[in-house]
Amino acid sequence: MIRNYIKIAWRTLLKNRTYTGINMIGLSLGITVTLLISLWVWDELTFDQQQANYTRVAQVMLNTEHTGTIQTSKTVAAPLAEALRTNFHQEFETVALARQTGEHTLGSENKRLRAQGKFIEDDGTKILPLKIKHGIRAGLEKPNSIMLSQEMAYAIFGKVNAIGKTVKVDNNMLTTVTGIYEDFPLNSTFREVKYLLPWKLLVATDGNYKKMERAWEYNWFEVFVELNPATSFSSTTEKISKLQEDQLTKNQEQVATTYSLFLHPMSKWHLYDDWKNGKQAGGQIKYIWLFSIIAGFVLLLATVNFVNLSTASAQKRAKEVGLRKSVGSNRKQLMLQFFCESILTSFLSFLLALITTYVALPYFNELAEKNLSIPYSSLTFHLICFTFVCSVGLFSGAYPALVLSTFKPINTLRGLYQTQRAIVPLRQVFVIVQFTVATILTICTIVVFKQINYAKNRDLGYRPDGLISVRINNFNGRNESFRNALLSTGMLTDVAQTTSPATDNWSNTSGFFWEGKPPGFKDDFSLMAVSPEYGETLDWKIIAGRDFSEDFISDSTAVILNESAVRYMNIQDPIGKTIRWKDATFNDASYTIIGVVKDLVAQSPYEPVHQMIYFMQPAANFLIARIAPNVTHQQALTKTNEVFRKHFPHEPFDYSFIKDDFAKKFTVENRIAKLSTAFTLLTLVISCLGVYGLVTFIAEQRKKEISIRKILGAGIRSLTYLLSSEFIKLVLIATAIASPIAWLLLYYWLKNFSLRTPISLSIFIYVTFFMLGIAFISTAFRTIKTAISNPADSLRNE
Repeated sequence: MIRNYIKIAWRTLLKNRTYTGINMIGLSLGITVTLLISLWVWDELTFDQQQANYTRVAQVMLNTEHTGTIQTSKTVAAPLAEALRTNFHQEFETVALARQTGEHTLGSENKRLRAQGKFIEDDGTKILPLKIKHGIRAGLEKPNSIMLSQEMAYAIFGKVNAIGKTVKVDNNMLTTVTGIYEDFPLNSTFREVKYLLPWKLLVATDGNYKKMERAWEYNWFEVFVELNPATSFSSTTEKISKLQEDQLTKNQEQVATTYSLFLHPMSKWHLYDDWKNGKQAGGQIKYIWLFSIIAGFVLLLATVNFVNLSTASAQKRAKEVGLRKSVGSNRKQLMLQFFCESILTSFLSFLLALITTYVALPYFNELAEKNLSIPYSSLTFHLICFTFVCSVGLFSGAYPALVLSTFKPINTLRGLYQTQRAIVPLRQVFVIVQFTVATILTICTIVVFKQINYAKNRDLGYRPDGLISVRINNFNGRNESFRNALLSTGMLTDVAQTTSPATDNWSNTSGFFWEGKPPGFKDDFSLMAVSPEYGETLDWKIIAGRDFSEDFISDSTAVILNESAVRYMNIQDPIGKTIRWKDATFNDASYTIIGVVKDLVAQSPYEPVHQMIYFMQPAANFLIARIAPNVTHQQALTKTNEVFRKHFPHEPFDYSFIKDDFAKKFTVENRIAKLSTAFTLLTLVISCLGVYGLVTFIAEQRKKEISIRKILGAGIRSLTYLLSSEFIKLVLIATAIASPIAWLLLYYWLKNFSLRTPISLSIFIYVTFFMLGIAFISTAFRTIKTAISNPADSLRNE
């Protein structure tokens, strides 16, 4: 019997190819979007869950409060790690001090590679989610050891077993490979960590770190912990929260600033990493909710289309129901037949969606920077799919199965049946819902792009075109011969040195004193050491005083402030005034302010520029150069590489364009905007398919009426308006509902940015006209075709 139901269902689907095609395409697109987003959401929700103890791992973070503002930082003081081990050993199984992930050059024989790595105490290997492939897990116990990821080991040594091999780090630290671990997956906080180095090696190489192991004033390091199973994050946070403040009080340091330590669990690192005034303010979790809602709406729209067209087309089968009942079919058999047809359509749509997802997944992975795959081997996945197919099939088949099966045969065969009055308004509601969602997504996508462009077009304070940045390790002095060699090529117009890239800031500290500084005020400045040519190379704007110059010996103890620093310090006429700084190496020196520059955007393009102090010092990590305007980038890079190789034969030529570095700051927002655009377009397609299907049904239902109107003199324009006006009205209602909802959503989203684009009324007007155009195009082809048809074709049988 089931076989017969399936055969009849298949024949019915083939007979009504238009409705079947629209149903399957719309539903499969909805399922495809839902599958892609579900895979992405699952990958995000399982971030950092590569090891069993992730629920007990945390990072110690710090809230500092001064002048009524609370700042949250992932970096803490170095002595904290030892204090936790000594004073709170019952709370923690493991404590590990680490330096922030940074780039270093690794080499062996003639190979030199630059990659991200981390200095960490030897117990850190117990905390990090390492999957050891070769060697030992406790691979950082010796101070000259190194642990490599599989990718890094292969890049340096090829297929040879790297255990016991020698690796030179930054051309001045000899290490021996003691462990090879599996590369961290893309959904791991440590995905960029390609090697691990022992903290002991850092202390032995740079004596300043040994001093800072005892300094509670400088919050420059990371501390990771694993809790004892008998304790909790909240209770442990209460015990350690005032530890740093107590130590500073004991050392008679400034205590007007309030310090509060807390534990941030590993399970929340990725999804909850935004902090506002010391409180958790969301993070990546907002995108989880955003795309989950989008997936839900897209699937809802596709299902609504399916149900809408199923209820519409089912009314044409009333006579079929009457005929079946007159020859002996009972209501149960009719219900099974209709349910079989809808479930078959749902199943075929799902198969089509799987194929579409498989084809789209590589492109989606590239856009989302993921490595997702369809979990064919997961029983849960198959159960969810089965439940979905049956649910959609039963839901869409409910009207024909439950309503049409109750019609009396004699009435349906004589044409004396009436459409349920509740069905038509319900279809109208469905159309309004579809275009409301599509309008909201369209408006939001436009504003997201506007916000990105608003930040991109912000005045950077310098001219980024033609600027390149070259990373150089161990460049601890002014290399005049190297600079002259670069300039003599004629490919570069300016060359300068700096300790941080132009698009970022690697140093924040306090300890500055100036005339008028409020008592107990805990200052916070970004620092950058530059060569005297830095300002000229970047083409920054001096607004008071002068630039650095080698002609003034006194500039070695001079500083330049940005506008934000002058406002922050509340200094009137700063040129010539003195500031004092007790730095991290316990030096106490005075500096003279010789200039003020226009703010340079160096960190988040969505936030105000941080207060910055520039020093003139020879130490540098980066070379900044401007390419001459009369040469190509390729020519300039080729010549620069040749000179670089002569002066730094053991360093890789690692360059980037500063304009590209700045563009990378918009990676997340661009990805979200592109994904939103794709999903919005799919939503519009699904909505248009539904409208087209309904117009086709209505035109078929009213073809005799239209024929009579044509005979009585109605023109094509009036007939087209007759068929499409209803949908135009529904779209206007949808945009009226969607506009305030979209404005509210965008208002709260833009509150996350200090600098934000205005939400203009013109966006809502343009989107309204766009939606009207989309609706008209969706209905135009079918309505015009119906309007120009020959009335005799539909009236000849009357």
